[in-house]
Amino acid sequence: MWIRSSFVAVTVAFLGCSSASECLEKKTCTTGSIDAAKPEAGEGGAPIAPIATAGRGDAGSGGTPSSSQGESAPAPTGTSVGAPCDEDGARVCNTTGSGSILECVDGEWTRLESCVRGSRCDTRLVRCAPIVPGCERLSAGSSFCRAQTRVTCGPDLVTSEEEECAGRCAGGKCVAASCGDGVPQEGEVCDDGNTDDDDTCTSACQLPSCGDAIVSAGEECDDGNDDNRDGCTSDCVAAECGNAVVEGEEQCDDGNDDETDDCSSSCEELQLPPDIAQFKASTGSIVSGASATLSWDVIGADEVAIAPEVGVVSGTSITVSPAQTTTYTLTATNAHGRVTATATIALVSGGRIGWIRHYEHTGFYTQTRNAGAAMLNIGRQRLITANSTYSESGGWAMFIGEHSLQDGSLLKWSQQLTPHTPFAMCSLGTDLLLAGQQGQLGRTNGQYEQTAASSFEVVTGGGDWDYVRDIAATSKGSIFAVGYSGFANAGFIVSVPQDLMDPATYLTDSFLRALAIDTQDRLIVGGDSGFLAIYSAADLVAPTKTGSLHDSVYDLIIDHAGDVIATGNIGDGVDSGFVAKFGPELGNPLWRIELSGNPRRLAEDSAGNIFVLGTIDAATPEDVNDQDLILDAYTNDGKRLWDRIRVASTGWIEPNQVMADDRGHVFVVGGSSGELDGSTDYTESRGAFVMLVY
Repeated sequence: MWIRSSFVAVTVAFLGCSSASECLEKKTCTTGSIDAAKPEAGEGGAPIAPIATAGRGDAGSGGTPSSSQGESAPAPTGTSVGAPCDEDGARVCNTTGSGSILECVDGEWTRLESCVRGSRCDTRLVRCAPIVPGCERLSAGSSFCRAQTRVTCGPDLVTSEEEECAGRCAGGKCVAASCGDGVPQEGEVCDDGNTDDDDTCTSACQLPSCGDAIVSAGEECDDGNDDNRDGCTSDCVAAECGNAVVEGEEQCDDGNDDETDDCSSSCEELQLPPDIAQFKASTGSIVSGASATLSWDVIGADEVAIAPEVGVVSGTSITVSPAQTTTYTLTATNAHGRVTATATIALVSGGRIGWIRHYEHTGFYTQTRNAGAAMLNIGRQRLITANSTYSESGGWAMFIGEHSLQDGSLLKWSQQLTPHTPFAMCSLGTDLLLAGQQGQLGRTNGQYEQTAASSFEVVTGGGDWDYVRDIAATSKGSIFAVGYSGFANAGFIVSVPQDLMDPATYLTDSFLRALAIDTQDRLIVGGDSGFLAIYSAADLVAPTKTGSLHDSVYDLIIDHAGDVIATGNIGDGVDSGFVAKFGPELGNPLWRIELSGNPRRLAEDSAGNIFVLGTIDAATPEDVNDQDLILDAYTNDGKRLWDRIRVASTGWIEPNQVMADDRGHVFVVGGSSGELDGSTDYTESRGAFVMLVY
């Protein structure tokens, strides 16, 4: 069956003619535009009926001549211009496969239309139609391949007949399919028409893969099996010592030339004792009745045992509950030796005060009233305090003191420093940074000699009401501080230059009291009314993240795991406090504990235990003694470590800082106008104190 690919509709534009023949006689007909998809539409969108052709009926549906109901055969061809004709208005193709249409006018064939380049006259419809793609250079009846379809050109080259080949089409003929003919067929993954096994398609018409028994590109060998001991591995790599595959006569193969492990560089097993990669306790200290987990990672042992009391163990961990401070020894044994490792769990009886030491400045200043800030310098085995001192003639001043960790005794005083009322202190290399009242900032070298000092005002004229409550430095040495201005009734964050001069100030709605720098050098800031936020050191205008909290934060620390520990008062009130743990990105707390009193400071020891320092209403309040010191201790997962320590004074008491060393000792510094419970060396001039708890 012949299939018409498309046809061209020719529209005659009548310019003042009453009929087509009249228009031809007047030589005023013009050829309309060619539409390769449909006949021109008449009025109302209906197609214009084609002009009658000599000796045939109209075309049927689908664009092919209709031969039903006695319609006449296709129009004759072979006439020429000027030859006589019988019926005016009749049309014929000049010749089969020609490029022009003739029309009978006044009994004589006249050229009506010449088909454009790339088209021919369709003798069935007597219209110009495009040549079927692929037939342009072929003769009528010739065939060509379009993919796997055989296409045969019709008599005018404007129609064609198509045949889907059962196998494949080649050279205009349908032939049987086979691997290597270049045409992928059913059962073939590929077919590149060659027998080269080093390209991307094998001679078996499959994609190359290790294990197909064909050595393809990138393979050293391919024996078609996964036996690693026959000279060719399952990865199609030629067997050799050092490729991490045990093969041939090898006893082992760990892929390295390390002679200290259990496989030599010549792939022979070495006779080595076990290796204890790790043995540790989940916590360094517990209270009586609590438990801890011992965990280990042991390589190459035939037997693992733990003493005392535990015995032979399996797995990688066990829970213990020692009745006293215990050092556990893990012993790993095999035929070639025995190795050991230890882990200690200290039993804390409930927190005990070791000593309380009052002290005073021994020079011109007559009263050492308060240790307002403190830090530990474990490398020098010193506790460093920043102290407010007073004399009637000199007023207030600040001095740095060095104390023994053994008994708290004062070892060294610095010269007078700024600020005179210190609230916070931190280290920057060997230097100390100090912050305090009246917007004062100070810096000393490692010998506590002042190297820089300044003060700033948040609002002009309000400097006396500017309180710098905390100061910290990033790993790159950038200095930041936070606080609040009573005059401006606002909090502030300041970016401080190295010389401390003219810090850049950024105001907040909440009073700010606490600052910590995390491992990413981000600022964790806390303050009143639930203020808890993360700031980028490069942008202090707005926080990047916030914590879900409705309490007032007085202190922050970053623990050993990078989590944030916060403490302060519940809401904006007093006498009820909290301590909470947040993840590094803040959000909701991981745990939160409410406690009585007014928590003010935090510390963490080397075992991850958390210590909370604060005050509470005195048990026997008097005019000069309305607060007691309190110290609480919790494990890192929020469980109480030991009972609260409470210390009363015969006068007022201000516990200002708490620190913990790597031996589980906790140090508290502050000031008092009276003798503390357990102290014996208080005098009126000795207002500052250091306390040891263990």
